[in-house]
Amino acid sequence: MEILKQNWKEVVRMILAQYVEFIPDSKPKKQHICNLVFDPEAEGNPEQMVFNIQRALDTLDKRDRLERIILVALLSSPNGYFNAFQAISKNTRFIYIHAY
Repeated sequence: MEILKQNWKEVVRMILAQYVEFIPDSKPKKQHICNLVFDPEAEGNPEQMVFNIQRALDTLDKRDRLERIILVALLSSPNGYFNAFQAISKNTRFIYIHAY
């Protein structure tokens, strides 16, 4: 629904917050990543945002490919949530739309 509303910041937040219940510590780790990327104190401070995004990247596991694509896109443009979503493969983006 957020994709259709073009609320790109929320779309990125929702993708980064996804976790797998059967993987231990998955939920707290994803919450930590979201806290880093969407830190209100870093808002408007590109250097702090890039630092936080880099820390979030360091937190990811190898299996977190989608999250890595988004975070790498955000490194080049910390407020570029639309571009970060566009960095995901077209088929994956369509999966989210079709799921809705």
